[in-house]
Amino acid sequence: MYLTIILINLILGSLFAQNELVVLDDATQPNRMSRWAAEGPVGPAIGIDYINNDKERGTVIRFRGFALNSIFTYRGDNGEPLNIANCKALQWKMKSERPFLIQVKVSTDGGIKYLLYSDLTNKVNSRDTYLHIGIGSIYRDGKWKIITRDIEKDLLSFLPKAKLISIDAISFRGTGYIDDLLAFSSVPKDILLNKGSIKGWDKIGKSGKIGLDSDPILEKIVKFDSGKDKTDFRLRNSDGTYWKIRTNVILQWKIKTDQPYKVFVIGDTLQGKYILSYESTDANVDYDKTSEIISYGLGKDTLDGKWHAITRNIEQ
Repeated sequence: MYLTIILINLILGSLFAQNELVVLDDATQPNRMSRWAAEGPVGPAIGIDYINNDKERGTVIRFRGFALNSIFTYRGDNGEPLNIANCKALQWKMKSERPFLIQVKVSTDGGIKYLLYSDLTNKVNSRDTYLHIGIGSIYRDGKWKIITRDIEKDLLSFLPKAKLISIDAISFRGTGYIDDLLAFSSVPKDILLNKGSIKGWDKIGKSGKIGLDSDPILEKIVKFDSGKDKTDFRLRNSDGTYWKIRTNVILQWKIKTDQPYKVFVIGDTLQGKYILSYESTDANVDYDKTSEIISYGLGKDTLDGKWHAITRNIEQ
């Protein structure tokens, strides 16, 4: 007998749903390398370059440094400040296994300020000019992570009366890789697809049950039982139409189960329809040419009967 019980809510995160986007460096424009400058120790093993051997992302930006003593700073052409006045948020993809410190230089009505983002936790050792925010050691686990920061909001969390004028430079201290260094006019907004509601759900199959339940952590949640026929449950608009969301590419759901499961994401690309399958296995990414399904293993440790928040970049 096949039995799947999944408790789930869904949030679709926006990546490009803002008025303005500035691509600072995505490792595809060689002329942008001249905007980088290295500071600190010198030597043949120290520097910055574009490298095209990353299996996950292709060409990326590589920092070859001497621990936190090496600083790699991105400015405008000819070393001038970036002077980004219309964008108040930054985003970059990052892969690192060692301690790091990311410094964002901004102009304010009270002078130059530096927002410091490190692999530590919480706000520590902050002064009027240097404002330190720890984003956690999870960002140095050797895996690609997406970091999005509302620069204006971070500034105001320290200096409530400050006015952000421009973002002038971005520095990375340490070793590792980055990609897609972007500036946004505002932090993208999330779309809540479902939170403890039956609206929009339907069954594909004869057996199986779906209903609401209560949970001490998430309160009202949706409960699934696929039954013996392995019934699928589909979420769309409440009137049965498809979402057709074009601006959001990051999907997150919370799941709690001790039975095997698959979560399918279906959409369209310029080349046609795609189907992604996220499964409770330890298997690596796989592509079935017959069914045209791309499968990702989320790990058997998600079958421990505890809540897990799964976040996936659909485009990536």
